[in-house]
Amino acid sequence: MNTHATDPSLPPPPSVARFFCEIEWADRIADEYPFYVVERLIENGNMEAVRWVRKRYGDGFIREVVCRSRKISPRTARYWQQVLEIPEEKVLCLSASWRNRPNRFWND
Repeated sequence: MNTHATDPSLPPPPSVARFFCEIEWADRIADEYPFYVVERLIENGNMEAVRWVRKRYGDGFIREVVCRSRKISPRTARYWQQVLEIPEEKVLCLSASWRNRPNRFWND
């Protein structure tokens, strides 16, 4: 586990902006929307982006995102569940009720 202190002032590497193509990236996004940033980068980011997330936000916040996110894939959740030693029952998208929920958009 990452036991280093977090650095909330650590600016993102230039490559991070490409993972947010639907918005105009500004460094303030990392401060204003941390859940969204972590969620997006642990799901789609490269190693540089993930390293930055761990240094900027820390494993405790990543753990919170993994447990509560409705947007990360089960594969990503399973990876972080193992890395951060999170009990499976704490991870929303790994629960049976979450996996078996109807997709309302397509079933209406």
